[in-house]
Amino acid sequence: MLASTSGSAAGRSVPGEERRPRIRLRRPGPQDWLVLLDEASLLPSLSQTIQQQHAQESSVQDGSPDSDGVAQDAAASASSAAMQAGSLGELLSHIGDLGGAQQLGPGDLARALVAAARLPPAAGQDERLAFERTCRQLLARAAELGHHALGPSGQAALIHSAALLQRRAAGDWRGAALAAAEALGPSLPLASMSELTRVIWALATLRAAPPAAWLDAFCRASQSHFHEARPRQLSLTAWALARLDHAPGGPWLSALLEESEPLLGAAAGRDLAGLAWALGTWRRLLGPLPDSWLAALYAATASLLPTLPAPALGQLAWGLGNMGAAPPGPWLDALAATAARRSGGHAAAAITPTTPNAGADLQGAEASGGEGEGSGEDSGGSLSGLQVVNVMWALAQCRHRPAEADMAALMAASRPLVMAPGAGCSPTDLSTLAWAAGRLGWLPQEAWLDDWLAASERLMLGGRFKGSHYATAALELGRWGLTPVAGWRDVFFRSSAARLQLFTARQLGTLLWGVGRMAAPVPHSWLQGVVGAAADALPGDARGDDVGRLLGGLAQAQPVLPPPLLQASSGVGGGGDTGEDPLSDALGGWAVTAEASVTGATAQARHARPAGITVWAADNNGAVRRLLLAAAPLLSGCDARNLVTVAEAAVLLGVAPPAAFASALEAAVERLQARRRLAKPDQAALAAATQQLAALGPRQ
Repeated sequence: MLASTSGSAAGRSVPGEERRPRIRLRRPGPQDWLVLLDEASLLPSLSQTIQQQHAQESSVQDGSPDSDGVAQDAAASASSAAMQAGSLGELLSHIGDLGGAQQLGPGDLARALVAAARLPPAAGQDERLAFERTCRQLLARAAELGHHALGPSGQAALIHSAALLQRRAAGDWRGAALAAAEALGPSLPLASMSELTRVIWALATLRAAPPAAWLDAFCRASQSHFHEARPRQLSLTAWALARLDHAPGGPWLSALLEESEPLLGAAAGRDLAGLAWALGTWRRLLGPLPDSWLAALYAATASLLPTLPAPALGQLAWGLGNMGAAPPGPWLDALAATAARRSGGHAAAAITPTTPNAGADLQGAEASGGEGEGSGEDSGGSLSGLQVVNVMWALAQCRHRPAEADMAALMAASRPLVMAPGAGCSPTDLSTLAWAAGRLGWLPQEAWLDDWLAASERLMLGGRFKGSHYATAALELGRWGLTPVAGWRDVFFRSSAARLQLFTARQLGTLLWGVGRMAAPVPHSWLQGVVGAAADALPGDARGDDVGRLLGGLAQAQPVLPPPLLQASSGVGGGGDTGEDPLSDALGGWAVTAEASVTGATAQARHARPAGITVWAADNNGAVRRLLLAAAPLLSGCDARNLVTVAEAAVLLGVAPPAAFASALEAAVERLQARRRLAKPDQAALAAATQQLAALGPRQ
């Protein structure tokens, strides 16, 4: 490996090799770490050579650095001339001169691995088979020698080469890298930042996570070099640790922010994106980022957005959205315009914008994975569907509406991904697209919605939907005021019923809120399952607004009543209607409901058909009362709007509330009155609801 300090000319012999002149780069540390470079590979200036090496280090693409860049970097720090083979034939000749792969010593083995990793792809079948056979022999020789025998330099070379060879030759490269990393652990404090970066990059690329103690030792070693690190080294180190799902300590993160801030202006776009992705991954550890650091990032990336590699653009957007940053409006406009232009969707037909429901502005799904599995060119390039998802996620997180033409282009560009779920579109990607469109107040075109319906149905049938995905599907259909056809609803209710106990309290609240506004018939047993699961889950992760969504959504539901109950409710409302909306055929399977909550309907309009749920609640009196009792402790966290929703919902359910619920409701009203946070209309609504609840029966 190449050290990052100055050096002097020297000579050294390697056991088993002919004596020849070398250049050795010196720095404190074991001799094993010193890497021998062929004299002919050096440029006139040693410092220029080191600079070039760092310039060739890998870049972050699709959440994974460019392996070609790392291979070039490895070439700069490769071994002796005896292993500088330009072809497989030359490599085999060198190995043969040393007695074959089975006779290689530790140093020769490390150099052979580096040389193999540098070779271009095989030209034909015979060459490919010979290459794979050679790699298997080298891997077997490493296991035979034992990873401790390789020494730090050989261990690091094996780890790095394993990352480059894993997709080119069969073998347990991941296991070999982990074993070498374990042997390398004690020498980590003696490594340079360049060496540490290459090792951790390789482990992350292999997804080979050493034990937490090893990674903690790595963090201590790398932090000691932050003051001299280049932007790319900081970016790759942060990216790799985040990809390995390791949480560095607070001092490490603080040092990273402090040392990286002055370097942001000179950093390459891909390095800025990788750093943002890592920080977004660690959002729960960081808290709010310093304003000065974010300002420096915005300033550094503003002019780079048009030419930023597509994967890096997706990473940057995801990272900023996930860390809760709030970039300036012009910066977000530039992001949206760049993504729209490079997504290839500007030729699409206009998409109808609509006004979002402020009362339903809920986040229903997690962000896309963020590592961006799509492909992109090194300079600019078109955005893949997953990169479009990341950009839309960021815009929605920031509540920034792009220009209509840009949003139309992004939605059109996402459609191919929606049309091919499973191959590249995960349930989270599908949910995020719908959530982002809804949060940005956008009603997609009918064709997009039909594709989204079909894709979500296939994923539900495949058992891939989880609580957040079901909740988001219901949320957005309810937010858009749309009723899906019976076939989709049947899959939705049947597949989610078996998983309701796995939903969090927040997800159940979002689920009921959306289902209540879809104006669709709800199976009797499904509603029983949701109410029971919610009573079990509360309070859980729920807050006051979740109680408003849960009870408000329940009061809006239109249950399919069993025949005896249906007869009891005949002539009142229409809660048991199971027929299709007559507009379905005309709208290609979609029907816009009269109760379009996205337009901010009044409480009376929202509750225009409560009879079915009232009858259902009376038949499930015990379950509803148990839900009200579980919700009581959360009423103190409700704002005025949610408290009104809770009170009106309790009235519409028509069940005498438990004493604890009624007392908690009164206390919450008094608290808001004392703080003067109740407007006159809310005061009147709460007073009326309280009187009606009291009339339902004595407190029990």
